[in-house]
Order: sequence, then C-alpha cells, then structure tokens
Amino acid sequence: EDAYPIRFRSGGYYVTILSEGHVWLLLGLVIAILLMIFYVLDLVFPTRALDCGETVHIAILFGLLAIILALRLILWNLNHIHTVLLIEEDIHKLDILMGELIEDRVRISAFCGPDQGLVN
Repeated sequence: EDAYPIRFRSGGYYVTILSEGHVWLLLGLVIAILLMIFYVLDLVFPTRALDCGETVHIAILFGLLAIILALRLILWNLNHIHTVLLIEEDIHKLDILMGELIEDRVRISAFCGPDQGLVN
C-alpha cells in the first residue's frame, strides 16, 4: 500500500496508478482491447471457415466493446471512486475509535459511579 500512487509518463501523457485494484482494471482494459483487435483481424482476415457464421463473431465483438467501454468508464471516474473509498476507510477507523471511547466511558462511569453519588 505504501508504494501507491505510482506515476508513469508516456510521451505527453501521465498515467497514475492509485492502488492494486487500479492495476487490475488497467490490465483488464488492455486485455479486452487486445481481444477486440484479434477478433477484428480474424473477421477481416479469416484463417479458417467460420462454422458458426459471422453473427456470433459480431456478437462477441459487441460484447468485448461493451466490456471495454465499461472498464473505460470506471477508469475515467477512478479518482472519484478512490477518494470515496479513502473516506469510507477513514469513517470505518473513526467508528472503531468511537466504539473504544464509548467502552472507556462506560468502564470509567462504572468505576467512578458509586463514588460520584457520595460526592453529590
């Protein structure tokens, strides 16, 4: 976790990797794009006879296109998603601390409660 964020420069573009999940999303996007390219090349330059017809081939292409667009949409908004996840993690830690404080308060009031009644 301490290694993130990592920033790469490629030409005029910067790529910032925020977490390990971001790496997997980028890898999925690259693999989906490569599969799309291979299917298009197979459709344009068939190496064998298409036994299922072109309809199935085109359906697979549209499925891969949908996956690519979904991954791209997620990656486009990843900064916002990452910020929300960090805030959620902080809220979880604060909830744990609040629970510990309440337990301490109950323990202190149980210890000092009878004596406090005598003082009043």
